[in-house]
Amino acid sequence: MANGRRFALGGIVILGAATIALAQTAPTPPTMSESIVVTADRTVEPREDVPASVTVLTRRDIERLPARSLAELLAALPALDVDFGDGGTARPIVGSRGFFGGGEVEYVKLLVDGVVSGDPETGLVDWRAMPASSIERVEVLHGPASALYGDGSLGGVVQVFTRRDAGVHTHLSFDSGTAGANGATGWTSMPVGTFALTARMHATHGNGWRAHSAASLATGALSFGSRDERSDWLLSIGGDHINRDDPGPLPLSIARQDPSRSESLYRDDNDTTTRRRASLRATHRFGAIAVDGNAFIEHRSTDLLRSLLLVPTFGDRALRTLRTASGGASLLASGEWHLFGRTAESRGAIDVTDADVRSTYFGVTASGSRGAQTAALNAHRRQVGFSFASDVHPTDRLRITLGARRDALRDSDRGVSHEHSPWSPRIAVSRTFGDGSNAYVQLSRAFRAPSIDQLSDARGFPDFRGGTFTISNPLLAPEYARTIEAGLARSTAALRWNAVGYQSRVTDEIDFDPATFRYRNIGSSSHRGLELAVAGLFHTVEPSLSYDWTRVESLDNGGGAQLKNIPKHVVRAGVSAPLPLSLYGTLRWTLKSGRFLDDGERFPLGTIRTLDASVRRDLGRARVELHLLNMLGSNSNALGFVLTDFRGQAVPYVYPSERFTARLVVGWTD
Repeated sequence: MANGRRFALGGIVILGAATIALAQTAPTPPTMSESIVVTADRTVEPREDVPASVTVLTRRDIERLPARSLAELLAALPALDVDFGDGGTARPIVGSRGFFGGGEVEYVKLLVDGVVSGDPETGLVDWRAMPASSIERVEVLHGPASALYGDGSLGGVVQVFTRRDAGVHTHLSFDSGTAGANGATGWTSMPVGTFALTARMHATHGNGWRAHSAASLATGALSFGSRDERSDWLLSIGGDHINRDDPGPLPLSIARQDPSRSESLYRDDNDTTTRRRASLRATHRFGAIAVDGNAFIEHRSTDLLRSLLLVPTFGDRALRTLRTASGGASLLASGEWHLFGRTAESRGAIDVTDADVRSTYFGVTASGSRGAQTAALNAHRRQVGFSFASDVHPTDRLRITLGARRDALRDSDRGVSHEHSPWSPRIAVSRTFGDGSNAYVQLSRAFRAPSIDQLSDARGFPDFRGGTFTISNPLLAPEYARTIEAGLARSTAALRWNAVGYQSRVTDEIDFDPATFRYRNIGSSSHRGLELAVAGLFHTVEPSLSYDWTRVESLDNGGGAQLKNIPKHVVRAGVSAPLPLSLYGTLRWTLKSGRFLDDGERFPLGTIRTLDASVRRDLGRARVELHLLNMLGSNSNALGFVLTDFRGQAVPYVYPSERFTARLVVGWTD
């Protein structure tokens, strides 16, 4: 901690010296302009017309935040709960509205320039792999969205739009911080005839503040495209390489004494992954009809040594090699028509994905090297989704949206196949009032299919009787959520606010059943919540405040208790403003409370309070930034679980949160 504070003080001195030595440059005056969104209904439309809860980050918003990755950007947004999203080396976990995958599955879908992203066997996304400097815009659609995007969107959808500036532009930045963290980011664009070429790269390395938590990441992409009033297309080729040590959980008693420790069981745990990906997206307007299509292919190789506790003090280690090949395509057509003299819009889409997963398990020797093969898997999944929706306007200010999607999923493993065909209907009514305000109510049904790993993972665990067992279950069915949601929002030149209330009932939930030691459709739960957010602009000062109340409880056995690892209350307060000496600063405070390690509220997690700050100085084409994360040094735990030992005693385990982090960023943009 002392070294971190000395680093922060040194950064302030450097920043101040640069300010005095060079000419002052005033920051760009802030504005609050009307936003256009595309994620909420898969078509371009004004934000105030959208019958859903949407959060938007513009390029200017991104530059204000102390963030170098997509994970850190999402951690600053209301109605999202991000663990390990603030500068550390652990893999971030994103939750929304009480839908929490715990790092095993994903409940929030990621799209990059309209193309879906995620590992085929789990749907998991590495939210750190996209550098903030390469992002032009982020749109978050909150709440179940299967009627639009199908599987994997029970918690919502995050869509990232990458930068595609016209002309010749170049950005380079370097950062260095506590815990041996260093990084470099580059981004450039240039015209090639009538086309535009864009290249980006991002590399980071950190030792981590916990023992055995070093991580490195290198990612890059090359994009080639063109756009005008009628058409827009973009071809992207890229990949990334990740090497991350995993320090594992700690018993709560030890974490309170020394949260930087790592237990000996995890001394060799490591994830080494390489991805290669290509995608093509094209949009063209034929008169009143717009057509949007995309396609992608991805190859991935992973060597994952992972240790899992079975009971306290006893765990199982295994090395897994994964080779996956996946691809997909989407086609969306939209247009206007007239009904009884009123304008209506319709859109239809077809989405296809196909994935092969080849997985082999090996034992691990005492020295951490590969042992004999123990199991193998060759699984295949194909998904086809058809959706259709129409917007009818009975009056100029009233809009009724009717839509539905049908998905067909087919999984096969070792000659055995399973098929599911879930329906996802949606109806929404919205009303605008002409003063920048709107109200909406919507009802929808959404689903999440069991992941390939939940269905077919071949890893064997010792049964303490000389044999092994697996926790996967080929008989799993999709889980469903029926949701009613209502919202009210208003946006003016100086103030933007919104209020959203929702209730979801989830049935056939997929979870690990400790009674049978395997995944099962084991019950139902209720998700209720309230999301409030306000942001203002007063001269050059931009304050913001949000509050999320989330109540998630089981509907089986009487219920009444908050489900594990989900905070009941999240408060975020922030302010951005110009400072003396042509500095620009942002301060952000976050509180999370009402979390438990178990589903019975017997083991409460402590309240997390974090204070983050950034200050920047523009020096012509150069910029110097100082990021200070968790300035209060909060020694808290992000999440955890409870195991029962051989004597029947419950033992809590936790994953400690990142400690104080500081980094100095020096960048140049042409």
